[in-house]
Amino acid sequence: MNHKLRILAIMLLFILSPSIAAAAGFGRMWPINENRTQKAFPSSAEIKCSGFSAIREWYDDRFGLRDVLIRLQHQMDYSLFGYNKTLFFAESNEGEYLFYRSVVANEQIQNEAMTKEDQQAILTRLTEVKELLEQQDICFRFIIPPQKNGVLTEEAGQLPVSRPEKNMYYVMQEAYMKSPLRENYVNVMDILKEKNQVHPVFYHTDFHWNDWGAACAFGGVVNSYAASLGMSGVYDVDRLEFRAFVPAPDYAQLSNLSVFKYDIPTEYTVHDPGMAERAITISDAGGFLYWENQDKTPFSRSALFIGDSYTPPALFSFNETSSGLTGLFPRVYFCHWDNAEDVLSRIPPDVGLVVVESIESNYFLFAEKLGRLCPP
Repeated sequence: MNHKLRILAIMLLFILSPSIAAAAGFGRMWPINENRTQKAFPSSAEIKCSGFSAIREWYDDRFGLRDVLIRLQHQMDYSLFGYNKTLFFAESNEGEYLFYRSVVANEQIQNEAMTKEDQQAILTRLTEVKELLEQQDICFRFIIPPQKNGVLTEEAGQLPVSRPEKNMYYVMQEAYMKSPLRENYVNVMDILKEKNQVHPVFYHTDFHWNDWGAACAFGGVVNSYAASLGMSGVYDVDRLEFRAFVPAPDYAQLSNLSVFKYDIPTEYTVHDPGMAERAITISDAGGFLYWENQDKTPFSRSALFIGDSYTPPALFSFNETSSGLTGLFPRVYFCHWDNAEDVLSRIPPDVGLVVVESIESNYFLFAEKLGRLCPP
């Protein structure tokens, strides 16, 4: 009988341990940043509408030791089986690395569902932008940064997409090359594939490109603009110098690895040796960030970059480096999509180049926001 009571006591202690830990004040050990808002305690109206399920959803997000148990489960999957339901693992010549399934798989799968109407809407919006800018004697260039697995050949076939070799990047590229936009589109996929042979163009621990990848892509855009003006050799990405660093555990997408221990591979940043000692002063002008140069620049007119999280590494780095692109124009303006609803109706008068960028994994957002950017 005593043996059965001991087993029952152990079972009860195990069942109640999350509540005991929460009551003791250490239920949120090793918290996980899940890139989402956790459930708040439901209101009386929500409970009345959904019943006990509303409370259960809140409790599932908040019970004591929740994050510890999730990390423990993921650590076992990772250490014993090399598998993790939250993260995507891949092998390269640099070793094993990982990033989020939800970003590199789910959004790309969503892209595969794009209809012909969706594709035409993007072409229409970009054509409107082209015409609007050309009326103001402004050069227009646009790029679609490809997803990581489209460039790194070692990841080919790793993700559950319906057509990995003919994904939406290539579908849209073919559409651009058959439209009046062919002179405005810069194919950064080929640039990245070439430069990836020199050095990895994407972070191991993130789905974004690194400073080197951003400099390679936007350097190609700048040189395309220079060629349209009869200039050549304006930006040489190969003169950049590399610097190795080991990301902190909360760096980029590492904050949500959901494991206790992961050997973080070395990452790289780049800098222009000619600008290494020169600070970039960032100013704000009515919704635009801009960098102003006092020295004489190769281009006589300024540039405006409209983009998202893929653009800043080309202009300024969070690793305190500069790839030198900001030193090519009298001013370099940057506006994020979230603050750019009327930007094309108030372009600064000194701008001669507008570069539009949107990540491949959000073409729908691209079309929607370009619709807001264009005046009626």
